Amino acid sequence: MTRVSFGPYRLHVEGHAGYAKDGVDPVCAGVSALGFTLLAAADDSPEFHTHVYANQQDGVLDVQCFPEEDAKERCEYLFHVVQLGMELIESEFKDYLTIGGRNG
Repeated sequence: MTRVSFGPYRLHVEGHAGYAKDGVDPVCAGVSALGFTLLAAADDSPEFHTHVYANQQDGVLDVQCFPEEDAKERCEYLFHVVQLGMELIESEFKDYLTIGGRNG
């Protein structure tokens, strides 16, 4: 089971979905694609002051931003878009992905 949580300017992903017994796991792939897209976009905005921790073996990704005042709205929107994508995956794979600590 993959667990995802959102907090103010934070995304935390933990665990492996376990959907696919062999080959690429579409749940893990989708969650990873969204998480690393968020990381790339946040890291590309120096005013977000991004901190990241990733451990692929344990299935952990933690992205946290400390945006400057004039960048808060853009940062919130970026996290919101990623949250919507995670919720789409969760709606199709409820037994393999759960989202807690939702914003909005």
